Amino acid sequence: MAARNDWHIANNQAQHKNLLDKVKDKAVKRAAVEGLDKEPRLKDQKSEYFGNLEKLAVDKLAYYQCHKCQDPYFGGLKQCGAGNHEEEKKEEPEQMRVEEEP
Repeated sequence: MAARNDWHIANNQAQHKNLLDKVKDKAVKRAAVEGLDKEPRLKDQKSEYFGNLEKLAVDKLAYYQCHKCQDPYFGGLKQCGAGNHEEEKKEEPEQMRVEEEP
């Protein structure tokens, strides 16, 4: 029984790592489209983002998992504190789907 659980855990971890790798790859590509690759903090040695476009992209861009194909898709810029979160409309899982990215 323990061996089966170990396999299940390892498989689950591999799937999550694969998803995270996809998000990071898409986020870095999308960062250029959004102009994040020109962010001054990438060149500021005192910044946590110094030379790390991937970290900046993951922190600033929102990605969601498609309900249908399970692939991540770009959902916009993260804007913490913007708007009233209580009034935000919740998406039904079936509405969360991949659309073509530029």
